[in-house]
Amino acid sequence: MTMEEERMLPGRIAVVNNLVQIAVELNETPATLVIPKHPALQIRVDGVELTGRVQIHAFSEVDVHLVQTEPTRDMRIFISPDNLLATLEIVYTDGKKTALQDAQATPTCVLQVVEDVVKPHPFTLAEVLAAMTEKRISMDFLNSEEIQDLLSRESSGTCACARGEPPTEGLPERFEILVKPQSDPVFGIVPVRPILTVRSGVLVARRLLAEPGTPGTSVFGTTIAPYTPAVKVPKVGQGLAEDSERLLHSTRGGRVIVRSDLVDVAPTMEFAESLSARHGHVHFDGDIVVYGDVEEGVEVVAGGVVFIRGHVSSARVIGDAGVTIGGGVFQSKVLAGMRHKTLHELEELLEELADDWESLEQSAERLEAALRTHGAEVPLSRVVASLLADKFQAILEWPRRLQEFAESRPALDLGPWQGRLKLISSWLTQVHLESTAAAWASFQEQIDKWRTVIREWEQATELASIQVAHGQMSDLEATGDIDATVQGFYHCQVHAGGTVRALGRPGVLVGSEIVAGSTILARIVGSPAEALTTLKIPEAEHCYIKADCVYPGSVFLADEFRHEFLEESRNCQWPM
Repeated sequence: MTMEEERMLPGRIAVVNNLVQIAVELNETPATLVIPKHPALQIRVDGVELTGRVQIHAFSEVDVHLVQTEPTRDMRIFISPDNLLATLEIVYTDGKKTALQDAQATPTCVLQVVEDVVKPHPFTLAEVLAAMTEKRISMDFLNSEEIQDLLSRESSGTCACARGEPPTEGLPERFEILVKPQSDPVFGIVPVRPILTVRSGVLVARRLLAEPGTPGTSVFGTTIAPYTPAVKVPKVGQGLAEDSERLLHSTRGGRVIVRSDLVDVAPTMEFAESLSARHGHVHFDGDIVVYGDVEEGVEVVAGGVVFIRGHVSSARVIGDAGVTIGGGVFQSKVLAGMRHKTLHELEELLEELADDWESLEQSAERLEAALRTHGAEVPLSRVVASLLADKFQAILEWPRRLQEFAESRPALDLGPWQGRLKLISSWLTQVHLESTAAAWASFQEQIDKWRTVIREWEQATELASIQVAHGQMSDLEATGDIDATVQGFYHCQVHAGGTVRALGRPGVLVGSEIVAGSTILARIVGSPAEALTTLKIPEAEHCYIKADCVYPGSVFLADEFRHEFLEESRNCQWPM
């Protein structure tokens, strides 16, 4: 072989034990090293980190750096807020052992990275127990079965490593009602919803004293005191008498009232005959029972339930706790639960007032502080006066707004709130608004207190419903359900906070506007003569209209979504 041929021989590169061995003589051509891109591999040739195809000469230096990932393991113990549960969490993360695959000496050497998974050493029961001891968890509540199961899997996971004993909740003082609602006719009327009524001298309820619960034990072995709900005990009304054995007997006959704030037998005013104009208007704070009809021009207003065995014609009937009419309603107005509605509107009005008041107070404080920073000591009265003359003139309109609200609502619905509204109006005069900051705080505190009173009353009071045989050319409004038990509603305005039902025979809704807070159920909607009949419900998942037959001319509304029927529809449920 000539010297020229020897000079053309290529050098060679080998890989042994993660080292790149160079076999290139001075008279040989450079060898080629192919370096892949790999996160765990770093190759430096003559001090420069390179990838790709690299020419290796006789005096080249190749440094290999392999990144090794060590396996990790972590153990944590979490304690629930009530200290009744300890949760063990184990997290294993595999490591990686990285190496270069050995390669024989060749002119072109391609580096190949080999990775082997390295498992972490699994935790032992002794290590878990040591961690629990460090957390001061009592071994009396050790859940060894679940711990062993988790450890045996040798993989990440969680388990309940200890469970305490929960306390038994105590029972507050309360009343047990001993009479049951009856579906039999009440005052000659078959009720849609059973009504609880009793005669005088009947055992109605028993007072049950508070019962303490039993203590529990935390996972730390400490005692957890039992919890007894703080429930306000209902007041016993005048219609019940309690004896030494805590038994409550009725002192009068009537409807039993069971609310979160009151247990009572409602006082009842009864009329054995029909009410006509010669009786005048009838207003009573309890229940009113009329065994005849309510005739033209009569107004019947009850703080409880109104029961009318006969018909109502050209009259006005208001029952704060509900209205039940055995006959029909003709050209009349029937309202139920209007005190609930009125006080709800009042609470919203007071909320708006409180927001306006707070905005005025904050603005006064900011303006007073700004003036003080400029060295001006201005009395609060002058600061407020300047605001009332400018940005907050609307505050001075509140007395008029409150007066209009009171005058537009029945006195029976507002009751003691009439006096309170007058008191608030006196606070909103120019003189009072320019008073001290202490007076302001007192006003805000009183408004918040009254709003709380209204909300608590709303929670304790059931929604009031209306039941009639049928209605014709009448207005009916209730915070609860409205039911027509026989014919249905003809040319009526019906507004219910709950469900409207016309499921009697024939069960018709025709020529009417029906608005319900949840569902509308009827046998027939509209008429073959295509009388305009509008049914409206909220656009919500639980709200729908269902009827056996819907005639053309009927319009269904779900908020702004409208569907008009152009042909007869059977077994209809809308929306679908």
